[in-house]
Amino acid sequence: LILLATWAPGATAANAAHQAGPACPAKGNLTFMFWGDKGEFNEQSLVIKQAEAACPGLHVTAEWDQGNYDNDLATKTGSGNAPDVFQLDGSKRLPEYATQGALLDLTPYLKQDKLNLSSTFFPACLPETMYGGHTYGMERDCGNQGMLIFNKDMFDARHVAYPTSSWTYKD
Repeated sequence: LILLATWAPGATAANAAHQAGPACPAKGNLTFMFWGDKGEFNEQSLVIKQAEAACPGLHVTAEWDQGNYDNDLATKTGSGNAPDVFQLDGSKRLPEYATQGALLDLTPYLKQDKLNLSSTFFPACLPETMYGGHTYGMERDCGNQGMLIFNKDMFDARHVAYPTSSWTYKD
């Protein structure tokens, strides 16, 4: 869980060591699979180096996938060769992987360490990390499919009420 928190939003050069704490128990070899452009690769590589520096005895192997990530991850998982930590579009794929038993339920660890994810992450995004009342991941970022972004100035200029949480697609 300590390692996963390293990839949380805001994991930067200035705070990765602080997030891990003074006595990091994480040790061993891990693989971390992710997708993205060269900028994403550079950012993830930096965070991996920071996690390894904060946790002596930890070695993370980056698996940067520039191909068909969803198929590649499914193949690795189905063949019993899944990466230890991986990026997953939770809003689309979490139920599939959770029901296959491919994900570790983090709920007991969150309770044991008394971690309140809603104080660290956007509460509206947390459902993307959960399935069946259990937490299976840490939020890296939040998908925008569940957000409504609007220009207040335009609404004000037309004297239109701001959207509320009770709005539906019909509104």
